[in-house]
Amino acid sequence: MKKIKSLPILILFSGLFAVINTFEDSYTRKNNIDTPFDSAEMPVIDVNELIIQDQNSGPGVPMRFSYAFEVNLNMGNSGTWHTLDDGSLVWKLGIKSKDAFGIKVLFDSFYLPDDAELYIFSNEDDMSIGPYTSKQNNIEETFGIPLVKSDHIVIEYYQPKKTSNSPKLSINKVFHAYKDIHNFYGERNNRDCGDNVACSNASSWEDQINSVIYLEMGQYICSAALINNTNQDKKPYVLTAYHCVEGEGNLGQQNWFTFYFNHQSSSCNGGSGYYGQSETGSYIRSWGNMNSSDFALLEMNDDPASWWNPYFAGWSRYSSQTLGAGIHHPGGQPKKINFDNDTASNCGWYANNTHYCLNWDQGGTAGGSSGSPLFNSSKLIVGQLSGGSGAECSGSGTDYYGKFTHSWSNNSSSSYNLKYWLDPNNSGVFTLQGTYDGTTIVYGCTDNSACNYDPNATNNDGSCEYAQGSCNCNGAPTGNYCDCNYNYNDECGVCDGDGSSCEEIECIEGWDENPGARGCTPQDCSFRDHYVELSALGANIFGLSTQNSEYQKEMVERLHLPFLVLSDVNFKFCDAMRLPTFEVNGMHLLKRVTLIAQSNIVEKVHYPIFPSDSDAAWVIEQLSH
Repeated sequence: MKKIKSLPILILFSGLFAVINTFEDSYTRKNNIDTPFDSAEMPVIDVNELIIQDQNSGPGVPMRFSYAFEVNLNMGNSGTWHTLDDGSLVWKLGIKSKDAFGIKVLFDSFYLPDDAELYIFSNEDDMSIGPYTSKQNNIEETFGIPLVKSDHIVIEYYQPKKTSNSPKLSINKVFHAYKDIHNFYGERNNRDCGDNVACSNASSWEDQINSVIYLEMGQYICSAALINNTNQDKKPYVLTAYHCVEGEGNLGQQNWFTFYFNHQSSSCNGGSGYYGQSETGSYIRSWGNMNSSDFALLEMNDDPASWWNPYFAGWSRYSSQTLGAGIHHPGGQPKKINFDNDTASNCGWYANNTHYCLNWDQGGTAGGSSGSPLFNSSKLIVGQLSGGSGAECSGSGTDYYGKFTHSWSNNSSSSYNLKYWLDPNNSGVFTLQGTYDGTTIVYGCTDNSACNYDPNATNNDGSCEYAQGSCNCNGAPTGNYCDCNYNYNDECGVCDGDGSSCEEIECIEGWDENPGARGCTPQDCSFRDHYVELSALGANIFGLSTQNSEYQKEMVERLHLPFLVLSDVNFKFCDAMRLPTFEVNGMHLLKRVTLIAQSNIVEKVHYPIFPSDSDAAWVIEQLSH
């Protein structure tokens, strides 16, 4: 995975600079023993028949992606043992399943001694996972591994000479992925099931996006979300749908469930995501079946890594809700976001009044979206997806979400309600905000220059309101604005003008098509409107223009630019960088150009720029790659 650290970016009204630092992290297996080893080969499956079965499956069935082979493979009857020169031991077992997009296995007996290590990798060396160690041992002695890209995987166990205890490794299930849910081979189309969460319309939902999880079970995939509890102790509770876990054996310890975090595209139009941030194993704490609100509350065996930036979403158990968004993984794709601004309608799935039903204003769902959270307008979870006629990415049908309020205390047993787990001290609260670190997050306006500044707010929700034009928050005029709508006289004396009314300019043929003539305001505003996205990519933004500082100060205030603007009125910087300029009617003017530099070396150039408001999107695309 690539992670972009904090970096300075210089955005000129005529250009841009960036310094980008990246590092890689990956799994690496300890041993590479070039000796023969035994492989177990699975029978050939009829993929077409499986697909027909999937197409004919009824409602309340999660998306199946794999076929499960029942096997008995262990260290005594399968694989090959090797003794290394230093006395350490290695056991290797190959597993083949013809034409599989990927393979995963379930250990029904799993125990690793201290200092021992377990690796799983593709025979082609395209992918490796590990090491697993004694930290993965559990009381159930079961364990599952994530999907590995290959139709021939290799399991490698390493044990140093000093190890005294004996390992236990026995495989009872091999899963053959007949659908390319991870898009390993680029077979999947990026279906229109909502916008990527990297799109600008999702910027105010960043926290909630960080809560959503891609859930991979044995044969099925769903979506889910980390959820907060009133102790705010970051206990890794995960909310999903009951029908996602119903077919996965006895409800209880599920050590083959894999939870993928941040499986999302870094760009608005991207079609791929990252699978390197995952934890395996969970316990089902409570559930409500299909005749109820179709919910399941899982507790992960391990905490997600803090550097994954996991967000524990807040919730509301009020019955009446104004909706906001749904965030999900349709077909296992990178995270998508849907929007609906209506009041939630009460309806039933298998029983009356157990669900909210809705028709999306924007976006849709698909197989794999099941279990995904529904957020209200206050960005709190109010339900999880059961399914519906809208589950074909069209957005034209009705989707059904199990009510959080129904799941809360509809049943008095702790095994069948959320209350016992999410409000362990019986506080009785009806809403709970989300958290990253156990500190309550309060949404509101955090800009102390705004009229509606909220000193108690911790996260800006985009609601800030400012004085209009030459009027302050109380309606009194202030500043040098020409009206109360943030407008200022241009050089031609026109209120909110762009200079186009000046006689010497408006008569110039092709003026608007010249990069650098007009369009500074749209360009500045585009960087302002995408400031959150640029900052998320690690950017610190500065502006530079050839106007004087007094003019720049007025412009920054009028346009509410969140970045500094520097003056190059004498063209010293522009001339040194040989930036493009042009002459017209005795005026020396600078053309718009964007530069991206790393370690003070220019690596990317955007020129010409037209229309001018397209520049920020180009920068985001470049930094995302």
